[in-house]
Amino acid sequence: MGSALYYNRKRKVEFLLRRGADPSACNPEGSTPLSVARDRDEEVQDLVEVFLGLCDDIHGGMVRIDARDSKDETPLPLALSRGHRNLVNWLLRRGANPNLPNEGRDTALHIICNKEEEAYELAEVFFETNEEKRQPVRIDSRNVCGHTPLHRALIFFFWIRQSGSPFGRRLDA
Repeated sequence: MGSALYYNRKRKVEFLLRRGADPSACNPEGSTPLSVARDRDEEVQDLVEVFLGLCDDIHGGMVRIDARDSKDETPLPLALSRGHRNLVNWLLRRGANPNLPNEGRDTALHIICNKEEEAYELAEVFFETNEEKRQPVRIDSRNVCGHTPLHRALIFFFWIRQSGSPFGRRLDA
């Protein structure tokens, strides 16, 4: 089913779901349908809306929003790393846990704090949606290096300041 999602084949996705395909199953590479969908840069919002809508209609919403792939990642941090604000909003509204750590114990907030270009916009969507859903966010969780999201943000800022921005501009204090 993942390749049908990847290539935006909505009719095939519906066909497979109606015939009992597991919306949370991993492919041989260890990716779930939602983690495959997050790889799409174009039309990702529409595709995920269709997929989750079909899962609601056919499977009674039985897709595991926090299903882990072979790299121990869930769809939320993957969507954050790609800068998909709409998908982040959707996943949180559907019950994605904002505090689940990955293999390196990075949480979604660690991922946000490691970004430069869209970090503020992602943080805004992340915190607003979690506040609306009354989902607590652990802002001081530590990864395997002992860093909190604040540490990551400061480390990233000073790295950019010293080495120059990968986006072609320097940050000066």
